[in-house]
Amino acid sequence: MRSAIFLCFFIFLLNPELYSQKRIPPSVPFNVFASVIIAFRVQNKALIFAKDGTQYEAKYRVLAEANDSLKGTFSREYFDGTVSVLTIEETKSENSSQGLISLPLKGNEKKLTVLISDAVSGHDLRKLEFFLAHDKKNSKNNRLFELIPYSSGLDKNNILTNYDGIIPFSGSNTGLFLRFDKVLSDCKLIVSSKDTSLTFTPNVILPGSLSYNQVAGGIAVLLDTLVKNFAVYQFDSLSFKLFPGIYDVALVTGKDTLYAKENLLKVFWFDSPASLRNQESAVRLLSFMGVLPDSLMDLKKEHETWWNVVF
Repeated sequence: MRSAIFLCFFIFLLNPELYSQKRIPPSVPFNVFASVIIAFRVQNKALIFAKDGTQYEAKYRVLAEANDSLKGTFSREYFDGTVSVLTIEETKSENSSQGLISLPLKGNEKKLTVLISDAVSGHDLRKLEFFLAHDKKNSKNNRLFELIPYSSGLDKNNILTNYDGIIPFSGSNTGLFLRFDKVLSDCKLIVSSKDTSLTFTPNVILPGSLSYNQVAGGIAVLLDTLVKNFAVYQFDSLSFKLFPGIYDVALVTGKDTLYAKENLLKVFWFDSPASLRNQESAVRLLSFMGVLPDSLMDLKKEHETWWNVVF
C-alpha cells in the first residue's frame, strides 16, 4: 500500500536570530544544528472524517520533538490541521493538505521525532525518527548535502514536491535543488543505478541557501542569496530522463568526487496502472500481448527494481 503521509526534513545550520538580522557567522561546525524545517503532506484517505452538518471534517496534529535523552533537554513544536470536504468521495481521495513546522534547536539535541496523529480517532498515523548526528566515520559524507525536488507552480514559483524527497514519475517537469557547503564553478551531478548512469550539469549556481514559504499551490522553495557560505545548484528537467527506481548520487568536479552516497535518490510512479503493481497481473497482460520474459525470475527481478520501491 502506498503511503498517504509524507515528510521532508531540511537542516539549517544558521541561528534563527542571526539569520533574521542577515548576519552570518564566519564558520559553522557541521555537528551543531540550529534549526530544522519539517514539511509534511497528509492525504485525505489517511484521515477519519466525521459528518458536520452539510460537510465532512477531519482533524490531525503534526508533532515535532528534538531531544537528548542523556541531558533530558528538548525542543517541541506542533501543527493542528483541519480538512473539510463536501462529499463522501472526497474523504477517500488523494487530495492533500501541506504545511511547515520550524523547530529551533538548542544545540545539543541528538534525535528528531515527528508524529502525525488523527484527532478524530486518536490513532497515530505515522512516526519517524531522524538522528541529527553526522557520520563521523566517513568524512567525505560529513558535510551539508541536500537534494530537494521541485516542480513549477503558480506565479512561476518553484514548488516543493513534498513526497519524502521522492521525485514523482509523471509527465510533469521536476527538477532538483542541491544545497552544498561549497561554491563550485565547475561541477556535475552523477545519478546512477545498476544499468544507468546519467550526468547532469547545473543550470544555475548561486552562493546562498534556500527558504520555504507556504503558498496557495503548496510550499514554495525560495532562493536566499544573502547567505554567502553555502551554495545552491539548480538542475532543471531532470525527471524526464529518470525512470522509477533507486539511484546512487555523486557530486564531482574534474576527477575529484566531493560527495557520494548510495540509494540517495528515489523516483516513484505514484499513479501507476494497477496491472503494473502486481507481478501476476503483469504476466497475464504480457501473455495476452504474445510477449513473455525469458524466465519468471527475470520478471520478478525487473518488477521489484522498478515498481516495488519501498519507502
